[in-house]
Amino acid sequence: MILFIKNILIDFPRSIIGELKNSSNKLDKRFMRVLARTPLNGIFYSLYLLIFKKKNEIKMVSENNYLQGIDEEQQIVNEIENFGIFKGFNISKNLIDQILENIKNQKFFVNREKTKKILLSEKKENDGIYICRYLNPHKDLQLVRDIAYNKNILNIAKNYFKTNPIVQSSQIWWTFSNIDKNGKYTNPPGNEFGYHYDVDDFKFLKLFIYLTDVDEKSGPHYFITKKGKKKLNEYINRRISDEQALKKYNDRIILLKGEKGTCFVEDTSYYHKGSNPEINHSRGILQIIYGISEW
Repeated sequence: MILFIKNILIDFPRSIIGELKNSSNKLDKRFMRVLARTPLNGIFYSLYLLIFKKKNEIKMVSENNYLQGIDEEQQIVNEIENFGIFKGFNISKNLIDQILENIKNQKFFVNREKTKKILLSEKKENDGIYICRYLNPHKDLQLVRDIAYNKNILNIAKNYFKTNPIVQSSQIWWTFSNIDKNGKYTNPPGNEFGYHYDVDDFKFLKLFIYLTDVDEKSGPHYFITKKGKKKLNEYINRRISDEQALKKYNDRIILLKGEKGTCFVEDTSYYHKGSNPEINHSRGILQIIYGISEW
């Protein structure tokens, strides 16, 4: 009870103030992020569509069949609504190889720094780099753009949102092991490899595609499946520890591994995380975000 009161009276107000003061986001996005972190998110979402939002125009649709296994669109939407995730589809390894070839000479941002960049080939073991980021590859690479605007995935997002979706952004993330001075695996700053939920919009989906073979040692993605509506404490606590996750959600935690080309689509307003790869292992993943507004 004391912890719950602390969360409501101290931690939650502090996080809300942090959202409002975050000058890296536009003012309307700051307010959206505050409202979306409350149990009234569904009401705010409906009001936003009704009062402020004109019908989105889908700027482009790609007729490619790159994403294999997402033909039953309504069934997939039902699964996302019930569990927060749909997995079990893929993209060919040949297409993944084309993406990898296209990014060989692309410099990635290092960790959460805004200026330092390196080539992936320049990464060395134990150099303090735990994540590399390539922002919006769909704007540079035609293949990634075709994947982002695949007609099936757009239809899934449209049926889930009840309005036409917008491709908000895309990222390629490459994660590496993070080890402290004693040689122990440790979570990087910002809870990089910890459970959290995202606040990218009132309603949104993320398409993930593994660019490498991913097993338990490679830093796989974890997701805590949906079970009914989010509870008050799940809105308040945007981040939880591994211990809390195992204690409260052990039977709902799924580990997503697979060969390169493995795909899954998630509503990441539910708890999820990437994990810490072991030494000499890494994970490459392409992420595309669909929402209702560009904010």
